Amino acid sequence: MMLGLGSAEIALAFWLVIASALLCIGYGVAKWNSGGQEDAVDPEREEAQAAGAAVSRTAEEAAK
Repeated sequence: MMLGLGSAEIALAFWLVIASALLCIGYGVAKWNSGGQEDAVDPEREEAQAAGAAVSRTAEEAAK
């Protein structure tokens, strides 16, 4: 009986869960700001959305 866990199999499972959690935390810390792939953005669509926002703002101002 290890640490009062009943049997060696239960103790092994307990320690494996603890170890995997620590490994996951370590991996997350190591990869925290690792660049990755940039999002694909269509510049034409982005310009059209910006132009649409400008038009709607001027229409709101004209309505006042």
